Amino acid sequence: TIFPLFINNKEEKNHLDLFLINNHKTSHYCYIKDFSRFIRSQKTKKCSKLIICKRCFTTFGNKPCKSKLD
Repeated sequence: TIFPLFINNKEEKNHLDLFLINNHKTSHYCYIKDFSRFIRSQKTKKCSKLIICKRCFTTFGNKPCKSKLD
């Protein structure tokens, strides 16, 4: 299961998305280069571009729909 550990209210210019891999003995952070691509593989098998809300992981096929969450 993938879920956000921390959500910043304001996304700055130098913002980074990190993925925490945790097993019983160790933890490791990985840099997420393309957040939409990373989550898309969990949500759908389609290859089309998706807009994904980082707060709730809701997916949108176009940018105008995303503005409804702002």
